[in-house]
Amino acid sequence: MRYALICLGLIACGDKDPGDDSSTTASFTDADGDGVAVGTDCDDDNAAVFPGAVEICDGFDNDCNGTVDDDPSDGTVGWVDADGDGFGDADTRVVTCDASGLVSKAGDCNDEDAAIHPDAAEVCDREDNDCDGYEDDEDDDVEGLETFYLDADADGYGTSDTTVEACSAPDGYVENDDDCEDGSFSQSPDQQEVTCDGIDNDCDGVLDANVVPRDYATLQEAIDDVADFSEICIGSGSYTDPLDLTGRTLTLKGRTTAANVRFEIGENAPLVTVDNYDDLAGEVGDAPGVITFENLTVADATLEAVVGEPVEGGFLYLRGASAVFKDVIIENIDLSLSDGSVWGGVVYARSASVQLLETSVDGLSVTYNDSLLGRALNLGGGVVYATDSSVVLRNVDIDGTSVTTVDDPRTVYTWGTLAHVEGGSSLSASGVSVTGSTIDTTASQTNELWGLGLSVVDSDADLTDVSFTDNTVTLASGAHARSYGVLWAGDTTGGHSLTIDGLTASDNSLTTTSSGANSLSHGVVSLHDLSADISHATFYDNTVRADITESSTSGLGYGALHLVGVDGTVSHLDSRGNTVYGEAFAYGGGAFIDQAGASSTTVSNFLFAGNAVSSGVNDAFGGGLHASSGDGTTLMLVNGDFVANVADGGDEGKGGALSLSNGDGTASVVNVNVVENSATGTTGAVGQAVRVFNSDNLTRWAYNNLYDQDTEPFAGMDDPTGTEGNISENPGYVAYSGSSATGWDLRTRVSSDVRDAGDPAILDADGSASDIGAYGGPGGASW
Repeated sequence: MRYALICLGLIACGDKDPGDDSSTTASFTDADGDGVAVGTDCDDDNAAVFPGAVEICDGFDNDCNGTVDDDPSDGTVGWVDADGDGFGDADTRVVTCDASGLVSKAGDCNDEDAAIHPDAAEVCDREDNDCDGYEDDEDDDVEGLETFYLDADADGYGTSDTTVEACSAPDGYVENDDDCEDGSFSQSPDQQEVTCDGIDNDCDGVLDANVVPRDYATLQEAIDDVADFSEICIGSGSYTDPLDLTGRTLTLKGRTTAANVRFEIGENAPLVTVDNYDDLAGEVGDAPGVITFENLTVADATLEAVVGEPVEGGFLYLRGASAVFKDVIIENIDLSLSDGSVWGGVVYARSASVQLLETSVDGLSVTYNDSLLGRALNLGGGVVYATDSSVVLRNVDIDGTSVTTVDDPRTVYTWGTLAHVEGGSSLSASGVSVTGSTIDTTASQTNELWGLGLSVVDSDADLTDVSFTDNTVTLASGAHARSYGVLWAGDTTGGHSLTIDGLTASDNSLTTTSSGANSLSHGVVSLHDLSADISHATFYDNTVRADITESSTSGLGYGALHLVGVDGTVSHLDSRGNTVYGEAFAYGGGAFIDQAGASSTTVSNFLFAGNAVSSGVNDAFGGGLHASSGDGTTLMLVNGDFVANVADGGDEGKGGALSLSNGDGTASVVNVNVVENSATGTTGAVGQAVRVFNSDNLTRWAYNNLYDQDTEPFAGMDDPTGTEGNISENPGYVAYSGSSATGWDLRTRVSSDVRDAGDPAILDADGSASDIGAYGGPGGASW
């Protein structure tokens, strides 16, 4: 109002026309003296009010911004507390003259939750309760942590050995400490107790289940009670009670070491019976069962076979069922035969299945006693006898078997001290070793051995990596002494086959002596009348002898490998340092092949080196190999070496390297080295290198190398050198010196003239023409 009156006064008194715009500037008026003129000062009556003044709590708009008491300098700072927890959201900060409804503390990081504020306790809820920027166990002040336990084996259970305090379980940790072994997934409360592994699988504090004598007083009590497919855990001790497991499928397993869990047979044979064979029906019953014996010892049998009471399985009588021996020790089995027979010193199997896996046999002793009734005494399988059965031998060692006689019984037959299978059975053997066994028997009439270690009759066999080492056979009789080696297989019914892949026979000695009609020693390995596929067979330093004391006509010795009527193939045969002697005749120092009854036999990639065949009275044939053909048969010798073999006859030595009696069959010899062989005899030699009975039936002698032979190397045929690719060159062996042929390296040097000099129709593995010798041809690289 004051401003208006002044203006009216000026207009009335002045000389200027009111309508004149030229004078619009008012005179400066500051009524309140605050330095701000009226018109700019929003209250010129109050010196505390003007633009730029400090806002204070006085009810005036001090700074003339249109708002009274806003952000006053003397106001109170406060924050909005929406959740009423005493702390406001920092973003709601105000300075006010009236702080009602506000709080004086900020820092609330969640103003919608009264449980979250700086004074709150940090707890495990996935929230930052105390608003310090850390959540749950990221915050050192967190409360309510749980204890978690390391689960190292990830089976859902931990142990208290390693713990962590946390809101939730870190990776690799669990909420419990119920595991009794955190390093084994197979041990936890969720697992079932394994019967006999010495481990607390279910963590209940008790090791193993079905334990004898802890859970059951006797084995038979356990057998009768547990369910099929169960395992019975046998504690340390000796078990002598007979057991019946017919119809059951169970495992009997030693709880500790095999040596401490002993089934002692004593005179109780058999100790175990599993008989599911229906004698009336002549067939297997309806409940065959499978019994497994594991980690235990079968021992201490003292068994005697007498007339009418043969021993049929000293430990196990098995018919119409299956049995498995795994990690088993067999020891101290004493068998005595008095007018009786033993069919399986440990196992008798008929229409059954037997497996010996990881089994050792030591201390098998067999004694043939004087037969008062003149009956034949038979041992059929010192460990296993099987007829119409399946037999599997895996990694089985038999060592130190002893077979002897007392007072010269009339007739003695020994069939396989490890196993004898017959009657349409099958044998599968791998990793089998027969070592240090001795057979020293006498008989007044007949004394025969059919396979010291393995005997296979009318059955199929598949042998891989079997060995016979340092075994000794001495048979003596008044009429017939016959030895058929450490391995014998024969087929009288037809249709059976034998496969060998990896056989070693070394340092074995086999001698027969007869004072009567026959003394026959049929090699180290003797196979008859079957189909065979033999590869990688090694015969080193074996001795085969047939002596006779009264007659000079029937002492016959045959080669280390003895094949009669065998159809099939022999490859990678390495026969060295073997000695064969026959008082009357001797045949083949390294091998003897009689094809009578066969059709075709092929021998490839062979080595005959340092072998000797000799006779006392008559002739010795083939220092390396003697082969006799049958009507219509074919023999093929391809890629081989005859080196330094000797035929020494009491009368004549025939064929220092090779003797072929091929009267009725054909023979072919290709890619063979014949080097430094010799024949001698009291009356002379027939063929220092080769003797051929019928050259007309020698259909092919081609691409062979004759080197360093004495005069008259061939008998029965002309010297073919210079024809059909036949040469006479130093084969250039890598190492051919020293007295022991087993140490020679008969590979040929790269510079040798026999390299690529073989039959061009036969190629080496690299596609070039075949080398002459055992390391040539398609199989040369497979030694």
